[in-house]
Amino acid sequence: GVFVMETLGDPFLSTNMYVAKYSPDGEFIQAIQFRNTETNFTSRSTALAIDAEDNLIVSGTIDGPIDMDPTGSNFILTPESDFGDAVIAKLTSSGTLLWAHRFAGSIGDSGE
Repeated sequence: GVFVMETLGDPFLSTNMYVAKYSPDGEFIQAIQFRNTETNFTSRSTALAIDAEDNLIVSGTIDGPIDMDPTGSNFILTPESDFGDAVIAKLTSSGTLLWAHRFAGSIGDSGE
């Protein structure tokens, strides 16, 4: 199977955060994409962890508005800084958003 992830605007100027899930044998199970809501902004996943209940915690950096709810509902986070903000989100193992937060400083921030 193929899982296509699209981006708004110029693909060289606009990127989306995503995470992918694989079986222990390396078989693709699922991909989750956090989509930019405006053209030509970048976002990237920089770290992830699995908690004791098998929930996914993912952090990253955004420099434009992003929808952190991959289920079709909207949970938009918008950076305060022109240089980007850090984000962190917690999702169930099936990809349902539990919460998401943005962290802003006076200069660019990264969720690493």
